[in-house]
Amino acid sequence: MPSARTYTARVTKEPDGSGEPVSMTKKSTPAGDPPAKDAPATGASASKAPTAPATPAGPRPRTVLYAVVAMVLSAAAALIAAVVLYGQSHWLQREQAKSNSSSVKTLVANAASSASKAGHDTASAAASASASATKKYPLGGSSLHHQVTQQQSGALIGSVILVLAAAMLSFGVYRGRHWSRWAVVAFWFLASFTGTFAGVTYIFAIGGSLPAPFKVPLFVSATSLLVAVLLVNLKPSTAYFAAHRPANAPARRGLFAPRVPPAGGAARGGAARGGARTGAKGQAAKAVGSTAAERGESYLQKQKSKKRAAANAESVARGAELARNRAKASKSRRIEP
Repeated sequence: MPSARTYTARVTKEPDGSGEPVSMTKKSTPAGDPPAKDAPATGASASKAPTAPATPAGPRPRTVLYAVVAMVLSAAAALIAAVVLYGQSHWLQREQAKSNSSSVKTLVANAASSASKAGHDTASAAASASASATKKYPLGGSSLHHQVTQQQSGALIGSVILVLAAAMLSFGVYRGRHWSRWAVVAFWFLASFTGTFAGVTYIFAIGGSLPAPFKVPLFVSATSLLVAVLLVNLKPSTAYFAAHRPANAPARRGLFAPRVPPAGGAARGGAARGGARTGAKGQAAKAVGSTAAERGESYLQKQKSKKRAAANAESVARGAELARNRAKASKSRRIEP
């Protein structure tokens, strides 16, 4: 082992030369010792590039902010419409009485028509149908008031649920959750088909005969939710959501965005498919090889069986020939004097 060389020098911090001697020793590293931690990397380790940090998501686009505002406005307008409906009790009772009267008239006319065809008394049939229909469709009194109250309570409960759902979706859209735009689209479909005040059908309520304090919030709620659906599917919004997508989540495009070309995930998928194809080919080759070996072994067994059968037939023929020869010989001895 080579000896260590020692150098002694005076290190001073002040110009007067005062200081303590410092011993600096340069030791050779043995062959089996690991390199120091602060030593520069060489060879393959030096060629490795540092891991690039994850690309941060860009600033939140205005389309996302506008979509959040539109959803909040839609929920607030739906709640206002439900509250306003409590102040329109007289109008609601009048409209409900008209609807119930039309239903009662239809049922009575059908009962009278059926009775006349059957040859029964149409007057009694119409009276009986009117009494039963009035119980189901009240035309006034406490029954009609109870029916109107149920409608008002149902509208308020539906609006409260709508506000809670819109609040959760708005938070997801604002935070850039990659699933939020599809959740907004699904929410819009559910709101339209379940009859809530944010459904697309209430856009046309602005031209109806509804009271202005009631139909204006309906129009605002339905229009705002439709605008939010369009905003979350625009290109800036979809790019913002894609930037917040987890690494293992599949890439999807918005309703109005161009088709996303395959990226590195597709390459990995292609490699995986290639590996799967290679494995399938290997298994197929093994199967073909095993099948060929089995066929060869079967052929050899058949050839051996044929040879044994031929040998047995030849042995039988020789035995029969010997038996005939012996029979001839014994017959000739009997004939001789």
